[in-house]
This record gives sequence, structure tokens and C-alpha cells, in this order.
Amino acid sequence: MGNLVGQLPALLGVLVGAVGTILATSLTDRSRWRRSQTVRWDERRLDAYAEFARVLKEVHTIASRMIGGYLDRDEALVALLVSRLDKGRKPHGVPSER
Repeated sequence: MGNLVGQLPALLGVLVGAVGTILATSLTDRSRWRRSQTVRWDERRLDAYAEFARVLKEVHTIASRMIGGYLDRDEALVALLVSRLDKGRKPHGVPSER
């Protein structure tokens, strides 16, 4: 029994070290996962914003050509419809910012 009491501080030290290591690793992994998720969604959000800017520029160009007299109303509506159909084929699903 005296031998066990003499080894008790070493056993407690190992136990505290193991628990500390598990907690530190868990916190580090959680932080790394959150950071990778943020980067992943930021990339998808950036792609969505770039696509929106492209479509907005296309619609603006068609409207400007119509106002300037380079396109009549029917041609402009067809061009907008084709632009809308092209946009409709692209996937959605980028979450909004919280």
C-alpha cells in the first residue's frame, strides 16, 4: 500500500496531462474546422457575388443598348430572356451572412 501512495503523484500527473492534451487537441481541431468552414463559404460567397456582377453587367449592357437605340424593345427582351435562361442553369445555395 505504501508503494501505491508513493506512485500516486506520478499517476495523477499522467492523468492530468492526458486530460489536458485531449482538451487542447479538441479545442485546436474545433478552431481549425471553423476556420476551414469560414474559408470554404467565403469562396462560395465570392463566386456568387462575381456571378451576380456578371449578370448585372449583362443586363445593364442590354438596357443601355436599348435606351441608346441600338436594340429595339423586342430584341432587348429576347436578349434578357436568353440571359435569364442562362442564369437559371447555374446552381444556387450560398448561405447568407449571419
